[in-house]
Amino acid sequence: MEGATIKFVVTGDPECGKKTLVSRIRRVKNPESEPGVTHLIDRRIGGNKVNATITDLDGTERFRAATSSTYRGADVVLVMFDASERLDTHKIGEWVGSAERYAPNDACIALVGNKSDKVVSGLGADAEVVKEIAGNHNITHHYYLSALNGAEATECMFFELLRSAHQLKQGKLASSTRKANGQTTDSKKKCCVVM
Repeated sequence: MEGATIKFVVTGDPECGKKTLVSRIRRVKNPESEPGVTHLIDRRIGGNKVNATITDLDGTERFRAATSSTYRGADVVLVMFDASERLDTHKIGEWVGSAERYAPNDACIALVGNKSDKVVSGLGADAEVVKEIAGNHNITHHYYLSALNGAEATECMFFELLRSAHQLKQGKLASSTRKANGQTTDSKKKCCVVM
């Protein structure tokens, strides 16, 4: 499927490293990403070029009004939090709730704990609480990484989610082709199945 475009939306609290993550994914050195700006990225999956767009929702009130239009058509939503700080479950719940409310039903929502390099033993986001939040929202993708110091982990996370969303889109296209030819499909496939 040459030329498929996968839409990523990055959301979460201010100062959790969204700009740095977007810069790593874009493979640029400086976090020059402006909130609300969509960047085009391309990668190869199985020899095919796959385009992705990535938009950083700033996390501040001024971007709340644009939320529903930004989520429209999203394939992957990255809900970020600062892993070096105590986790505010209410705020994470709000970000996940917005993604569930505005993104398409088959969008993959992933929790991303950033700044793992700054976690001090016994402090920071509790992994069990993150697992509980993920379980409550049927989120199977959750990551801990350092976008600043962990380029490989960031790329690995991005590629895993890109591949998963690409496979889902391929299935949708095949499904719509089968429907056009009078064939039916079994059931709706969710993106967030760990591959």
